[in-house]
Amino acid sequence: EHFRHGDLLSRFGSDVPKIQALLVDGVIGFLHNLLFLLLSAAILVYLSPLLALWRYLGLALALVLTVAFCGPFEQGTRGIRENMADLSHFLAERLGAIRGIRFHRAETQELETFRDLNDQLVQRVLRFQMTQSAATQLPGLALSFSLAWIYLLGGGLLESGAIGLGTFV
Repeated sequence: EHFRHGDLLSRFGSDVPKIQALLVDGVIGFLHNLLFLLLSAAILVYLSPLLALWRYLGLALALVLTVAFCGPFEQGTRGIRENMADLSHFLAERLGAIRGIRFHRAETQELETFRDLNDQLVQRVLRFQMTQSAATQLPGLALSFSLAWIYLLGGGLLESGAIGLGTFV
């Protein structure tokens, strides 16, 4: 067979719903977020170019960190998908041949193979969760540090009278 049953089962269960959600929600959500970003950027620059600059620097750092994790994130999802396909393929083939496995008294060997495949999947998922945690937390941390710096800088500008309270808020 050209395709393993596990590949097809894994794809139908995970990829098709994601593609449907992207096609339905992706375009409108993208346009909404782009418009909001452009308007808020214009307002920030108008109110305080210095504070806007520091905010955009923090945003740029968060984007760089996000892009840095794209490769490991994609590699992790690909590895998990391959492990899930291996496990699905194994189960699809073995369940159909359960009588032959019992007849040849190969249950122990098949169980060991299943455990190995399952252990590989669990290890991959755990590594991926660590990568995913870093990929989501580090950009957020960069944005938080940027915001803290803006509070310090903006507070100083507010005390010196360079900006008003409304601009700072």
